[in-house]
Amino acid sequence: SVFEDEGNPLYKKAKEQDLIAGICLACSKVLGVYELNEKSGLKMLADMSGHAGIKDYIRDGYQVISM
Repeated sequence: SVFEDEGNPLYKKAKEQDLIAGICLACSKVLGVYELNEKSGLKMLADMSGHAGIKDYIRDGYQVISM
């Protein structure tokens, strides 16, 4: 991913602290970055028709940040 390649310090810190739930599988494929995202080691999220669902996180009290 771009964040992996550029060595973004905030991304690295969030990843090290296990704050990133995963990457949207459908978006990764449509945007042509699936292979790059797969190399990141982050989980591919696809529980909402191939997209990353957020309902469970909101229900569990998380504040969801979608980029």
